[in-house]
Amino acid sequence: MQGNMPTLNTAFKNMLGQILLPQGFLYVKQNKFFMRMASDEVLHYLSLRKLPTGTPRYKAFTISAGIRSIYTETLEKEWLAFGASDLINYVGYDYNFEQRMEIVAINYVPSDICEKMHFACTKTQEIILPKLEIVHDLNDCIAFYKKYRIDMIGCAEKFKYDSLLLIKADNHETFMKEFQKHLDDAMGRVERGESGGDYKQHYDLIYDGVVATIAGSRDKVYNDPELYAAALAELERRKIANTQTLKEWGVIS
Repeated sequence: MQGNMPTLNTAFKNMLGQILLPQGFLYVKQNKFFMRMASDEVLHYLSLRKLPTGTPRYKAFTISAGIRSIYTETLEKEWLAFGASDLINYVGYDYNFEQRMEIVAINYVPSDICEKMHFACTKTQEIILPKLEIVHDLNDCIAFYKKYRIDMIGCAEKFKYDSLLLIKADNHETFMKEFQKHLDDAMGRVERGESGGDYKQHYDLIYDGVVATIAGSRDKVYNDPELYAAALAELERRKIANTQTLKEWGVIS
């Protein structure tokens, strides 16, 4: 029985592949991710990661999903794993699907691997794929990041993460709506006794992390002709480099 049991990687590739391959995804053996191009400028991906359990008897894994523009800083495996967007979370039987784009199976014995992967496949089909289906262009990417990983579009003046897509998309949003949402969430946690700090502390911290780091940093690029020219050149360089990588992986023909 033990000999017929698939490894975690094999279960991920074969079972999730039955769902993802017909949807235009490709299994990339170089990084063990499923990837597809939603358009010439937008990449969707799903990945598998083993999690520690603290005991050799039990196993755990997470399947995460994310997006990238062709103008992202890099497509290295570690970078994609770092930026996997958080939408879905499954721990035991506690569902909180709108918080993280991640399906987690914990504390299962190896003989349960197919059952757990089947659950992950079902939730991928029900929850993750519809979220990805609406991300086709750069403005969709920005909307996705604003909702799930807003940090990925910060620090444009330093050309960090996927922030230069703001320049490419000629984005001029204030990001005040996102700031207010994060502030309201933070104050809600304070009121519930889940965190400390007062209004001013959270206001200053979140304003700096959202408005200043995203809109302010982006505007520094727009307002500095030299920096703007350098950003445009970096956009072109990244497009060429990332396109070449995706071609080597077979994601782009």
